[in-house]
Amino acid sequence: KTNNEGGGLLKLENNTFVAFDEAIWCTTSGAYPWLATIGLEVDDMGFIKVEPTLQSKSDPRIFACGDCASMTHSPRPKAGVFAVRQGPFLDKNIRSVLLGEKLTEFWPQNKYLSIIGIGDESAVVIYNGLAIEGKWAWRWKCNIDEKWMAQYKEMVQEMHRVRDELYDSKLKELPRVLKKTDAVYSTRIRCGGCGSKVGNNSLKRVLETMKSEKKESSQF
Repeated sequence: KTNNEGGGLLKLENNTFVAFDEAIWCTTSGAYPWLATIGLEVDDMGFIKVEPTLQSKSDPRIFACGDCASMTHSPRPKAGVFAVRQGPFLDKNIRSVLLGEKLTEFWPQNKYLSIIGIGDESAVVIYNGLAIEGKWAWRWKCNIDEKWMAQYKEMVQEMHRVRDELYDSKLKELPRVLKKTDAVYSTRIRCGGCGSKVGNNSLKRVLETMKSEKKESSQF
């Protein structure tokens, strides 16, 4: 670990220095500190421990998935593929709790695909310990991402249709918090895409720079 860096030197916690020409700073996901303050059981890194049903190990009324959750029953690295696959299980299990039905367990796959952009419209494909790089990988990544985002419009419309059908049948007897007139019922999914993880001002500056560079290059 290091406390800071500067002048081509890394200062370590034991106050020694390591010289370097170029540093590639790789970090892992970190849990928000408040997760450890709300009374739920967390792992050594501060992520909420969950059962295969995605319920908190210490409070079955609480569900957690994605990066904030720690799948102690089947540990995996923090990757979007697991969060995406957990989504349908989370949706089904919350409904099952409300309807008094049996919950479904989520068990992640052992092998999964990662495509990481490395700039200059290239990417690295990583699968089962193998890595291949190329511009074709970037085009593949873009194609996957675009198809994924295009699903949101159709998916949300389908979710609203199914929700209406459930409300008209099985959910009539539930508390008023789930009725159509309530805010919970009328809430819409709001997704800004992966770019929304970046602050709005920072993202806007970068996009404006890209537009400017593209305009200049088109003049030659």
